[in-house]
This record gives sequence, C-alpha cells and structure tokens, in this order.
Amino acid sequence: MIDFDKFIVDEMDATKEEIEPLYKIYIGEMEDMIMQLSEASQTEDQDKFKRIIHNVKGINANMRIDDLTNPVTKMYKVLLEGQSLDLSLSLQTLQTEFSKVKTEIHDYFAS
Repeated sequence: MIDFDKFIVDEMDATKEEIEPLYKIYIGEMEDMIMQLSEASQTEDQDKFKRIIHNVKGINANMRIDDLTNPVTKMYKVLLEGQSLDLSLSLQTLQTEFSKVKTEIHDYFAS
C-alpha cells in the first residue's frame, strides 16, 4: 500500500491537488516501460530488459511505491549478477503489481 500522505505531505511538502499530475505522469511512464519490457521479453533480450527494469526500479523507489520497488529490485539483482531470468514471468508479475498500484492511485485521487 502506498502511504500517499507521508510522501505527498511529509516528503514533497505539497497538496494532493499539486501532486496529482506527477502520478499521472508516473502512470504514463510506467505503461510505456511495460510496453518496452514486453518487447524485450518477446525477443528474450535480457540486456534491454535489465536497462528498463533499472529505470522502473528507480522511478518506483523515488515515488515510494514499495509494492513495485521490491519485486523489481529482485529482478534487477538477478540480471545484474548475470543469471538468467524468466522474462515473461517477470513481466507478468510487474503487470499484475502495476495494475494494483494504478487502481490504488486512481482510488486515492478520486476520493
């Protein structure tokens, strides 16, 4: 679960209304990166997948979205160590978690 109040008020010193555009940008960027990850998965390009996963990790860490940061960090570590990763399964995990996060963001800003 995202602690919106802690991130928005404590860390960003902003209001809900001021920060909402940032979350809209986040969702768009994540959707783009998931599409790129899907392409890398289809071609089994682990190097490309690793580069994109690194960006996904950073964006989610910066936004304090631990539900995505934690699994993505594990994926990145496996790839960084040169081990093989099931890209299709990893992508599916990421898509599932992102769907939950996106719903949580929409629900928060709709209330």
